[in-house]
Amino acid sequence: LLVKSGFFSLFTNLTIACAVVGSTWVANLITQRDPLPAVQISMLIFLPLVMFEAITMWYPNLFGSGKLLASQKAVDQILKNGNDDKFEKVCEDRIQKITCTDAVVAWGVQFMEPLSFQVAKGELLVIRGKSGVGK
Repeated sequence: LLVKSGFFSLFTNLTIACAVVGSTWVANLITQRDPLPAVQISMLIFLPLVMFEAITMWYPNLFGSGKLLASQKAVDQILKNGNDDKFEKVCEDRIQKITCTDAVVAWGVQFMEPLSFQVAKGELLVIRGKSGVGK
């Protein structure tokens, strides 16, 4: 994933650089024929930067969307496998509390301290944290 991200970043930066150099070249050709005010030349040169700014903002959002889609698949799988009325009835009658001891989440590298909690029937568990920390 890191290699793909680095390649995408390199490709994007090279494309932007080529677009800026190209627009500078076009501005130079135009000014050789007809003098342009400096403001118009600047606008012509910086136009590719403005266009690429919007495009490059998509990639991190796509990466985040990919993580969300993977999470949704996992939740769907759990719901699909646990969608048994008998199981739900047994859980409703017998389970009075859920205990989690030393849970750790990791994507290749452990990035959080082990987490333990207990939730009794009827209680509410709230998990809070910054965006992207693995809630």
